[in-house]
Amino acid sequence: MGHLLPALLIPAGVIAVMGLVILFDRLREPHRDPRELCAVVDRRTFRDATRRVDKLAAAGDFTRAWAGTVSICTWLKSERLYGSASRRAWFATQLEIWTARRAEFMPFAAVTE
Repeated sequence: MGHLLPALLIPAGVIAVMGLVILFDRLREPHRDPRELCAVVDRRTFRDATRRVDKLAAAGDFTRAWAGTVSICTWLKSERLYGSASRRAWFATQLEIWTARRAEFMPFAAVTE
């Protein structure tokens, strides 16, 4: 019985701490400044970056939206090389979509016209 209690409390403590960290991060998300730079490293940050780019585009801040699409495209280029065929196809499709969106937001496109 002496070893059972620490064997249960330690994982429960780790789960509680991780749950609080995730809860804090999720509660803080709506209050983050959408104009700050974003880094895309996994699917969760990909979804966050897509929301941020959409918010910036709706606000008319196309330069920062373009910077977000650059980070998204960079991550998609690196991820399309690995995994199953369906996963590679999904990343290739998303890369085409985001490359087109990046061309829409290009900051110097309006200057050349």
